[in-house]
Amino acid sequence: MTLDLDALRPWSVLRVANALDLHPFEVIRILATDGSLPRDLRLRPQDVARVVEAGGLEAWWDPAEASERTTALLVRALARELLARGVVEPTWTRADNLFRGLEPAEQGVVRRAVNAWIRRGAMGSRMSPRGMELTTRASAVGDFAALAESGTGAYCGLLEDG
Repeated sequence: MTLDLDALRPWSVLRVANALDLHPFEVIRILATDGSLPRDLRLRPQDVARVVEAGGLEAWWDPAEASERTTALLVRALARELLARGVVEPTWTRADNLFRGLEPAEQGVVRRAVNAWIRRGAMGSRMSPRGMELTTRASAVGDFAALAESGTGAYCGLLEDG
């Protein structure tokens, strides 16, 4: 039997940041905000769990489904996820939750869609102690539902419009 001693050692901030797809500063900021930053900056499993919980980190996408997502399907799935997860004002989510688990090209599609929705007033954005957060405006829920369910509505061709 081989014992993996590395698994028993505390993790560095950089290692935790890489594992959670965050910048190291984000890890420190989240733990410092709630007062649980270890003095030695060595993170144990309970610290990592605290980063996930206090930071509001979620994984919305299954990387195994990447080959099946066209731009239109990805934007529809994003609208569906926002509504299914209840990210409608007054509820906010971390902006990076919308991208976590996506390939770089897919992240670009999601970023363009979110930016277009913010410009149109369908989504709101703000900075908070958790980082950049987003919400769907209550007035846009009907159009997001139409997009999610049937690919129709005010936002169905938004990315083609530039």
